[in-house]
Amino acid sequence: MTTDALLRFRATGIGKTYAVPVLAKVDFECLAGEVHALIGANGAGKSTLAKIICGLVRPDAGTMELDGRPFAPANKREAEAAGVHIVHQELNLIGTLSVAENLFFTRLPRRRGAIDRVRLRRDARDALAQVDLGDLDPDTPVERLGIGVRQQIEIAAALVRDCRLLILDEPTAALADPQVERLFRPCIGAARRPHGRDLPGMRPRARRGDPPDGRAGHRRRQNGGAHARRGAPPRSRPAAGPNGSGRLL
Repeated sequence: MTTDALLRFRATGIGKTYAVPVLAKVDFECLAGEVHALIGANGAGKSTLAKIICGLVRPDAGTMELDGRPFAPANKREAEAAGVHIVHQELNLIGTLSVAENLFFTRLPRRRGAIDRVRLRRDARDALAQVDLGDLDPDTPVERLGIGVRQQIEIAAALVRDCRLLILDEPTAALADPQVERLFRPCIGAARRPHGRDLPGMRPRARRGDPPDGRAGHRRRQNGGAHARRGAPPRSRPAAGPNGSGRLL
């Protein structure tokens, strides 16, 4: 039974149809500080659900709540203003800019009308330390970095903002297993802090292993639509939550 005082996000009866139903009567909830993994085949509706939550797609049916209040973002800007952020598989960093400039691209610190480079570097180092990149020079051009490090920078850029709910939409698809572990480690740390973020991760296959923490969600297609299923996906099991018990969506 969900404790409403700890409930960060809830979606009820979410539906979306294009040429065919993609989502049908989907229920999903996150407690504060949980990490979720939503697992399903291509076309099961994982990314569509992620886009609905972060304001990129409007649902045809259903309701959402964030911190106990109605949540219906008209666009991504409204979702981000409420503290809901998404990191896509396709990177949005600008290669010719530095790491620091990418981290604070829309909020560059200024002093007397010019960019405050000293503060920018300091804030960037603090942000990078959150994702195990404390040794990275914030003045490094992003185009010199590998794909795994760029993904971590994307996550850092979300975490330095008012982030209540962070969605990772298949960020590990192009990564090797050691990079995957390094990518998720700071996410789990962020979620476990007081007032931690919730981090649903959308994954196309279960071979990456079990969710690092929190609850596992499995989605399957049925009768032309995608439905939520209560139970473990094939060859997978629920991860233990902070209290040692596994809970499934």
